[in-house]
Amino acid sequence: MTAKERVRLTAEDLKVNQLVEIEVVEGSFTGHYPSRIEEIGEDTLTLAMPLRKGEIVPLRPGDRIKVSFTRDEAGYLFHTRILSRVRTPLPIMIVEKREEAERWQRRSWVRVEITLPIHFRPWKAVRGNDEAEEVPYIEAETIDLSGGGILFTTNEKLQEGDYLDLLIDLPEIGPFKMKVRISRIQPAPPTAKKSYMVGVEFLNMREAKRDRIVKVVFDRQRELIQRGVLG
Repeated sequence: MTAKERVRLTAEDLKVNQLVEIEVVEGSFTGHYPSRIEEIGEDTLTLAMPLRKGEIVPLRPGDRIKVSFTRDEAGYLFHTRILSRVRTPLPIMIVEKREEAERWQRRSWVRVEITLPIHFRPWKAVRGNDEAEEVPYIEAETIDLSGGGILFTTNEKLQEGDYLDLLIDLPEIGPFKMKVRISRIQPAPPTAKKSYMVGVEFLNMREAKRDRIVKVVFDRQRELIQRGVLG
């Protein structure tokens, strides 16, 4: 990761329905939680209240949090404060909108061909759904993998920019659950078994978790070199 720089946030950086990660830095509920921008005001942002094991994390007005997100191969982070919260009909919290954020360029990732089963479901079908565990996953198969994302094939008609819950079972590591954003969609070649090739990027992934994915990529790359597939 390169050095961070302070930049001014523009209307292109923050969008309604955009996934973000909230970091609670003090108190009894410290940790990282996925959230979403519900509304953008002149001086405020409305965010979905974070959940932990299906329960609302009871953050309070005055609590200080960090908000981070990714966009166009860069990561952004800003500090803010909760102004108020509403529990019904959708649990939300209103925070101070910041004019500036820290930005850093994400690394370029080695990408290798690898076929692995994955399962995904639209994130909007899960968020705010009391029966989220019953929302079915859709099976798919990877084409390649990198430390920044996955390319997979599917017959599902998806939309670029949408967010997905994704499960992947990585060799020698086991199952990984993550949030991803669809960055590109293109027709699969006639020889493929599926209709579409879908590229997704990992969102707000912790470096320790990403490093484990990168290890799988390098192990696969070494295997392909030994087999003479890669030079």
